[in-house]
Amino acid sequence: FWKQHAPGCYVTPKSLCMERENKSLDAPTSASSVGHVQSQNEDDLKRFQVELEFLQCLANPFYLSHLAQHGYLDQREFVSYLKYLLYWKLPEYAIFIKYPACLHMLDLLQEEAFRRELISPVCAKFVEEQLLLHW
Repeated sequence: FWKQHAPGCYVTPKSLCMERENKSLDAPTSASSVGHVQSQNEDDLKRFQVELEFLQCLANPFYLSHLAQHGYLDQREFVSYLKYLLYWKLPEYAIFIKYPACLHMLDLLQEEAFRRELISPVCAKFVEEQLLLHW
């Protein structure tokens, strides 16, 4: 799964981890309004957008299964990145999320057993059905 963010720029889980290593390990300082986010420098805005888009991809159980099947969910760096993304649960960041199920999936991804089970397409289908029933 490749997600194009800008012409010639493709973001994968590996590139997100590498980008994070080049940045501070702390969550961004504040994002309480769109105006504030837009006033940040271009790198911070790009980081915000990439992390938000990736986070919302986590609401797709088949994408999660893809990550598991390709070994991303077994990588210590990637699991650390998922833990880092928990700052999106703070109200000043959560207001930007269009697919709130991604926060629940992010919580579940903190559990090793859930990450292991996602390898199975049957598990992904079950999670999808549960999400649909929740709606």
